[in-house]
Amino acid sequence: MKINRIFLASAILCGSAVGFSSCDEELDRPPVIEPMATYQPNTTIAELKEAYWQADNNYYTPILTTSKGDSIIIAGRVVSNDAAGNLYRQVIIEDETGAIDFSVTMNDINTKYYYGQEVRVNVTGMIIGKYSGLVRIGAIYNNGIGRMDEAQFTTHAQVNRLPNPALVDTALVTLEDLATYKATTEGLIRWQSRLVRLDRMKFNQGGRTMLGVPGTTSGTSVKLSDESGKTIELRTNNMSTLAGMTAPTGTGSVTAILGYFGSDWQLMLVDAAGLQGFDDTPSINPPNPGGEGDGSSANPFTVDAVTSGAASGTGVWVTGYIVGCIDTSDSNNYQYQFSAPFTGAANLLLAANPDEKILENCVPVQLSNGTTVRNELNLPANPANHGKQVTIQGNVEKYFNQPGLKTTTSYNWGGTGGTGGGEVEDGQVIYTGLAQSAAECDWTFDNVTMPTELSYIWKWTEYNGNHYLNGSAYLDKVAYAAESYAVSPEIDLTAVTSATASFEHAAKFQTTLTTLCGFAVRESGASDWTPVAIPTWPAAGSWTFVNSGSINLSAFAGKKIQVGLKYGSSTSGADTWEIRNFKVTGK
Repeated sequence: MKINRIFLASAILCGSAVGFSSCDEELDRPPVIEPMATYQPNTTIAELKEAYWQADNNYYTPILTTSKGDSIIIAGRVVSNDAAGNLYRQVIIEDETGAIDFSVTMNDINTKYYYGQEVRVNVTGMIIGKYSGLVRIGAIYNNGIGRMDEAQFTTHAQVNRLPNPALVDTALVTLEDLATYKATTEGLIRWQSRLVRLDRMKFNQGGRTMLGVPGTTSGTSVKLSDESGKTIELRTNNMSTLAGMTAPTGTGSVTAILGYFGSDWQLMLVDAAGLQGFDDTPSINPPNPGGEGDGSSANPFTVDAVTSGAASGTGVWVTGYIVGCIDTSDSNNYQYQFSAPFTGAANLLLAANPDEKILENCVPVQLSNGTTVRNELNLPANPANHGKQVTIQGNVEKYFNQPGLKTTTSYNWGGTGGTGGGEVEDGQVIYTGLAQSAAECDWTFDNVTMPTELSYIWKWTEYNGNHYLNGSAYLDKVAYAAESYAVSPEIDLTAVTSATASFEHAAKFQTTLTTLCGFAVRESGASDWTPVAIPTWPAAGSWTFVNSGSINLSAFAGKKIQVGLKYGSSTSGADTWEIRNFKVTGK
């Protein structure tokens, strides 16, 4: 059966165009040239594997022509991606009969063979065999199957048309199903290397172990269980970006490549988005921000509203996630950049999802030269902006030959716009802290009430490479009554007449968050706190970070202050509150 794919395709290859001579903000996008394969498939993946299947767990054999002397050509859609480093030097293609793993000494495969793109391979003369029970195509190594060199693969493979992730078939299976499939050769042929999803799974050591050991060689296996207690191993490459992730708690869905090692199945995540719905799954794929919106500061247009043509107007606000930019330095060959290093400073790409990599799903945003909007938002100068939600004011009009946002004047972090000229243009940045890219935190913690069962309430923590301040009095499924302040260093407002603060925060389970937690200010050296309202709280139900909105500090202008993030809880509710990217501006 087909289900919605949760991994995202890489950037679409673009062709070249000539005849442009205007400035980089005004250029249209060159036409896309669709690759067309000349190979015509004549063999399914299952037929190929069946013809060369042997009972031995390790063997190799060359692939010969058919009895009629024809080349053997297979075709399938790419279901692998090496961006996270977990599927290392593998190209896995899948058709309606099965999947096959090509082991190739090639880097950055995700930029050459895109997820959801059809690849046709003339496998005649290539080497097929098993490595510890898994059928793959590669080269002879130590009397078994190893990696072929890049040229061996690229001279045999042709891409056909542009990537289309919607056509990838992700199979919904259970551990009971997999036990049945393993019992027969037919089941092994059909299911080895398939992209599958398993629901209602839990990690046996969720919250207590990492998926891998970062920086070490080889890999790490952790166990997943279903509701009946059946288990399967999830294998993580210790050199991948997934290795440092802690196995999440609770139950959720796992989408992964179905590998095989020795005599049993094992799962290999393509990327972190393969874990969905667990209690502490990070917000890897936050939902689209809001509905379509009306373009106002409080209710900005969404990316979907712009791309669908529903949004229009001048001086309107649009919200989305910064996912990349376009390098227009070569007017005949634009470079669409969805990952660092970034070189396109004149524009941004906004998307409804922070992992989007398909150009047509993005809104290109003009960053006018010499403006604060360009200086503060462009990715070459500010690579940490990648993946952050921002709301930008400008004119909805065609840009790069698709719906876009031009003549931008203001911006505000988070899902709502600013007032007047925007958050940054209203004044100078006086203090920044709690940066999600920072490994250290210079805030202190003042525990007013902390139960003996807890060893801390606030802590500076890291998840999947991002850092944030974490406040919680919930331990082992018990809520404790507590009160604690995370206290900033001294912030000097003596040179300004008005000031505002803002930060990003998230909280999934909300019981006492908005009633017992809050924001406060005190003069340096004082002990009493003055509460100040937080305009915007995160929505319940997911770990989606939102901007707090502008918190008015003008009553403290001309003074030196400290700000405090107050965590409060009771025995009836103890939320987990996550905060990052704190900033104070003034004028």
